[in-house]
Amino acid sequence: MHRARAQFKKLFVTGINHRHGQKLIAGADYLLTWAGASGDVAQGAMEVGAALLYNCEDFVESIHESAQVLRVSKPCKQLTYWICSANSLESELNTLEAFHEFVEAH
Repeated sequence: MHRARAQFKKLFVTGINHRHGQKLIAGADYLLTWAGASGDVAQGAMEVGAALLYNCEDFVESIHESAQVLRVSKPCKQLTYWICSANSLESELNTLEAFHEFVEAH
């Protein structure tokens, strides 16, 4: 869980990066990516996933760019969201489908 705090009400921006060819799923209250990773960023070739989960009522704007999706919050002093990951070597969350089901359930 990540909690951003400010003394005065501010707009917070959070989001997720993605590469060309990477699966990106934007749900009402989450952003999820899944893609192959090379040995440069992982121990051997594997697929990796990342997800950002949040309360959709906290956000007022979505910005979709070529390599990222951003969410802009309502003015607030505190914002909470969750970040999770998975990879194809895990025993349970080892596919896009399994990871997506996990994220949807939470």
